[in-house]
Amino acid sequence: MKKMLLVPKLVMVLLFSLLILTGVFAQEAVGRIVYIEGIVDLHREGELLELFDSDVGMDIYNFDLVETGGDGLVEIEMVNLTNQGSMIRVRENTAFYFDSSSLGGASQNNLTMLSGSVQLKIQKLAGKENMAVSTESAVMGVRGTEFTVTEAPEASVLVACTAGAVECADDENNKLTASAGRIVEKRPDEPVKGIAVDPGDEELYLQFWWNQREEVFKAGAVTFVKGYSHRYNQMLPLFEEAYRNLYAIRDVLETHGNEGASEALGATGTMVQVKSEVSDEIFAMRSVFPAFEEIFYTVQLLERYHCQGIGVTEIERKYSSSDFFQEFAAEKETLKQKMSYVRYLFRMYTNISKAAGGGYEGSLFDSVGPLGTPPSF
Repeated sequence: MKKMLLVPKLVMVLLFSLLILTGVFAQEAVGRIVYIEGIVDLHREGELLELFDSDVGMDIYNFDLVETGGDGLVEIEMVNLTNQGSMIRVRENTAFYFDSSSLGGASQNNLTMLSGSVQLKIQKLAGKENMAVSTESAVMGVRGTEFTVTEAPEASVLVACTAGAVECADDENNKLTASAGRIVEKRPDEPVKGIAVDPGDEELYLQFWWNQREEVFKAGAVTFVKGYSHRYNQMLPLFEEAYRNLYAIRDVLETHGNEGASEALGATGTMVQVKSEVSDEIFAMRSVFPAFEEIFYTVQLLERYHCQGIGVTEIERKYSSSDFFQEFAAEKETLKQKMSYVRYLFRMYTNISKAAGGGYEGSLFDSVGPLGTPPSF
């Protein structure tokens, strides 16, 4: 397994020894890999891990981003649920991560899908367990079911359910339920709508739908490239500035935010003070990160089509789509590592917030303010 380290981690020898002795560096896995095929990458704490067959059995932790290539496939068993046997099948060209939390005996398990398609088989959840799958424009609430969530290149989402039911809500909180014989679709700038299909034909309809939406995308690819390149170039410096400021306080976040560090380092009052010290940088990044993350993975998808000659255009005078994607290709792996490190530092902040006596504030990756609004073209 090849590892590419983004940044060295500051570790104080005395603190490290104390935490190891008390076992507080251990974190609870949310999933475990049971099958790997083709190109599969794992982005964790600012590192890129290339996964192979020998990595079957590896644990997946909160905020680990799993990404499959054009021939990639990975199956993950969820291990943090009361009833075992829940599985996630991640298809090709897909990127997602878990954002799970617990408070007062209740657990919220979120799967954030940035691109592609995932197939889920979720066993019946216990009374205080909740699970949701979120995309840029829709959220699916789950209790116990089998379903597939697919995002098309032009950002439409299709939810096909073969057992049980899934409640689907769009960004205006319009809600519909997907079940066997009823597929739910969310198109850009439209509310969710139901589509009747014969039970058992969901996979056939999914393929038909994908081909249809891909043709729509190809017809408007130039507009997508122009719009997203502009938005990406607008938001990249905002992300970089927020990253520099967040990185500057990484030692504080790591020292106080590792799992269990509150027991080793001090009382609640100390954590309240630490939380106050780092909150400005955390929330500055929170105001930028969700939108930048979504735009980044959309641009990566556009890049893949652009390599096939789809969406080639002149963005502005003396600046072509080829110029833009050349710039993107040169910086995208570094940016992926930076985003991975941001998720890690957010996890440290979540631990500090808990130790300070704070309640669950919702996902740290929820969009906040106008920067969280997806671009419309």
